[in-house]
Amino acid sequence: MLEAILRVFNRCGRRDDRARARLKWLLADWGIEKFREEVRTELAGADKAWQTCHEPLPEIVEWQPSDVTREGERKPIGEADVFQAWRQSNVQFQKQRGFAAVFIRCPLGDLLPAQLRRVAEAARRFAGGVRTSIDQNLVLRGVREESLPELYQFLRPANLANAGIGQLPDITRCVGATACLSAITNPRPAAEAVAAAVAAELAGDPALRHLRIRISGCPNSCSHHHIADIGLFGVSKRINGRPVPHYAMLLGGADSGEAFGARAIEIPAIRLSRAVEQVLRLYRAQRGTEESFSAFISRVGLASVRNQLALLAQVPAPGIEPAAYRDLGADQDFPVGTRGGECAA
Repeated sequence: MLEAILRVFNRCGRRDDRARARLKWLLADWGIEKFREEVRTELAGADKAWQTCHEPLPEIVEWQPSDVTREGERKPIGEADVFQAWRQSNVQFQKQRGFAAVFIRCPLGDLLPAQLRRVAEAARRFAGGVRTSIDQNLVLRGVREESLPELYQFLRPANLANAGIGQLPDITRCVGATACLSAITNPRPAAEAVAAAVAAELAGDPALRHLRIRISGCPNSCSHHHIADIGLFGVSKRINGRPVPHYAMLLGGADSGEAFGARAIEIPAIRLSRAVEQVLRLYRAQRGTEESFSAFISRVGLASVRNQLALLAQVPAPGIEPAAYRDLGADQDFPVGTRGGECAA
């Protein structure tokens, strides 16, 4: 089925136009019924070719978690409250009784080689497999419940036992302009700045801890910024005759897909972390009892938030603040140019 979809898109999609070389544009041109019929036709031919070239598919066997190999005596946890925080946020119990999926937080989606080796060893020693998550983290599945303290101690020396999966500092970001031909800005230093701004006081507030922030380097939504509480994507605005890197801020999206974030304002990259911090403080100060972030945004309105951020959206002349005309993490003025091809992924 996936091959049939790709073949139809590759044959009929707008490969000649970089701005429209995506499946969504073919669906917009054709409509879902025509696309579905083309895929069915392609799939029928693929099924026939498969049957003549391949052996019958093996019977699917339900996965069972592997046993755990223990080495040495169980080490004491010591900081019980830290372990419990990790267990509460990073452990999700499976439908198989006595087994859990353990999430390993990868800050900004990055890991070092030594950390990857430790994850591989943890998967062999404690789990029934390792997976990636849509939020740029790793998941060890099939971990026995009684092995959670041992696994926690095994991950700690490699800085892989950090709590906070799916919480405020666990920011999802795309690869950005360092590797992607479609990106406008580089979200990595932007995510670092935002994470640093919220890491201490705000991240520890129970009213804010559950909020999600996602950052993309362009409108294509690789980080799913449209379904984040605070979604950000890179844009370029021409100010004082020069391009200035900005981030468009979307507010009130939902992971469930029930609501997309509404575009509130464009903030210069240099002031992005302050803008995010200000929005979070506004929500904390003015939210009603048990009022969700999306409900809060709907109640106060985008115009009110926009007014709160108006000063941060202003860009002075280059001679006054030259850093505003450079992307975060860059030492040269912000360039905007056409680069051929699609994203690196």
